[in-house]
Amino acid sequence: MKQLIFAATLAAITMAMLGCGADPGGEFVNGDFTNNVAPIVGASGKITQAYGLFKQGNFTGAAQVFNQVLADNPIASERAEALAGLGFSNVRLKGSSNGIANFEEALKVDSRNADARVGLGGALISRGSSDDIRRAIDALQGISPGNPEFRFVDQYGIGIADAEVHALLAYALFVNGDRSASASQAALARSRDSATANTSVDQILKVLGFIP
Repeated sequence: MKQLIFAATLAAITMAMLGCGADPGGEFVNGDFTNNVAPIVGASGKITQAYGLFKQGNFTGAAQVFNQVLADNPIASERAEALAGLGFSNVRLKGSSNGIANFEEALKVDSRNADARVGLGGALISRGSSDDIRRAIDALQGISPGNPEFRFVDQYGIGIADAEVHALLAYALFVNGDRSASASQAALARSRDSATANTSVDQILKVLGFIP
């Protein structure tokens, strides 16, 4: 029963990390000629625009713009980022399991995409089966293979901190039975957390402290 409670707590924390706010609903139109506002062109600009909508809590609008990018046949790195963004949007709109396919597709296009790796790791941890946990570890460690002290850069400012990524990895390693590696990741998370209490990092590490 304790494990179920802690898993539910961790899932809630992870969902909070993967996005913020509530979707106001409705569609988003890319450009408004009535008010002489030109549409944003180019995949890079649209991706930035879509993440801006995501940060505002307009997950439906963000998903629409990410899909526009995908429809324009962008280069591989931009396609991967649009798929990662679509995954984050679907997680917020429909639940963690609904973003997994997008994150996995993004990594097939560009295995180096850190946003997709963090999104996939978080979504798998939320789902929580033993296989999901192992896959989450692979996804997160793949941000910088062989470098456990990697740094995750939140390039679009959607609110996922490097310390949070290490805390998630610490949790996954702990549940998978690698307590030594988990302790190392937990120490990294603590050292890189910008605050000292009541953060998502603090909450995840507290969960670890209660698991026997």
